[in-house]
Amino acid sequence: MGGFQVFKVFRNAVSATILIGLACWSACAAELENVISCKNGTDFVAASLKQANSKIVLTCADDATIFPAIDSKQFCKDAGCTQQDQLTQVGVSAGAASEVEVAGVSQKTDKLTLTLTENRTNSQPVYFQCIKPKKLREESGPAEQDSATKVACTIQLAIHGSAPASTPTEEKECKYGQSLHIILRPDSRKVTFRCQEDGVLSPTNFEQTFKGNTCSDEADKVNLTELVPSASLVEGRSSVSKDDLSTFSIRGYLDAYTLEVSGNLNTDTELCYKCIRTATDRLATEPDISNECKILITVSGKTTTPDQQGDEPQSGDSDVPTDQPNSDAPDET
Repeated sequence: MGGFQVFKVFRNAVSATILIGLACWSACAAELENVISCKNGTDFVAASLKQANSKIVLTCADDATIFPAIDSKQFCKDAGCTQQDQLTQVGVSAGAASEVEVAGVSQKTDKLTLTLTENRTNSQPVYFQCIKPKKLREESGPAEQDSATKVACTIQLAIHGSAPASTPTEEKECKYGQSLHIILRPDSRKVTFRCQEDGVLSPTNFEQTFKGNTCSDEADKVNLTELVPSASLVEGRSSVSKDDLSTFSIRGYLDAYTLEVSGNLNTDTELCYKCIRTATDRLATEPDISNECKILITVSGKTTTPDQQGDEPQSGDSDVPTDQPNSDAPDET
């Protein structure tokens, strides 16, 4: 009987431990910090804030500091930080830098905690820089002393809005092993597309694109505005996400990307993006075409005349994605 009582007590203790662990699973997970770090040797990192009350922590390498300054509670509107604005404009609050004790003296660490307090209607990317002051660079030689600071790393953060940029019927999906062809004509200069589930977009930098239609050579990466001066790419919530923001789920929530241009071009310009499958349980050990999809976008420089319009589909439409890898010519849609 004594042995049974011991077993019963042990069983109850194990059950209580499991229940406590399960109760802490969600609560404790909520306290975990999603840290995005620009470590030495890294010049660009990207992340996103999607759900209201979600947090992210930005850090720089030991010899670099965050810009705009943490106390300013501002962000950069572009990677070059030519314009700045208050984080409250995008529904984000900035936490004070944490403090650590070094040699008995309390010092601030360069650690910025951002919280998405509310999802504004529209999505918007924001940027931060990790900069190295001149005084920390003088040891590297006279050539490094020409400017006051050097941008060591850029942090891109996609702030998701509450409203998708498109509708399920208008949004295009790029499926692995296929190519999605899109033409943006002068009468409509906007399209929203997404990767198939478990896919990420390349280039990750929204201010870059691949030139041409190969989407494979790093040397083909260029600034988007070099090819189309008025173009911009924004990441947000897909219109076909399985879960809304109130029941957030990583597997059900899909990202979508909206490319928008304005004005006319003299000639047709080709842009290329690539979706890459990231699910480790599905990746082949060797590069395989079934793990990628290309988005081939032609920004038309031709002015549409009444004779050309006829029964043609509207701009931004695309034909059914082709599974012929060599068929890279855009479909007239």
